[in-house]
Amino acid sequence: MRRSLLLGVAVAAVVFLLATAGGDLAGTDGQAVAEIEERSPTYDRWATPAWAPDATGEALLFALQGGVGAVLLGRYLDRLRASDGDAPDA
Repeated sequence: MRRSLLLGVAVAAVVFLLATAGGDLAGTDGQAVAEIEERSPTYDRWATPAWAPDATGEALLFALQGGVGAVLLGRYLDRLRASDGDAPDA
């Protein structure tokens, strides 16, 4: 368990560093908003987010999500490998 947690933290740190290395943290969401404003300047948003983190916080949350996903995938693959070892030969 401790090894998988350490692996998840390491993956999250690497993803965060790679995501912020370019300096420009604008993603497809910003590009979509710019395209909508260009095509339809009178468009009025009917919903607003309850909370919007800054660019660095957004990258950090993305890295955390990737780390958690890596840990879950690793644990699943480990359990799958362990259960295959217990099966009798056919």
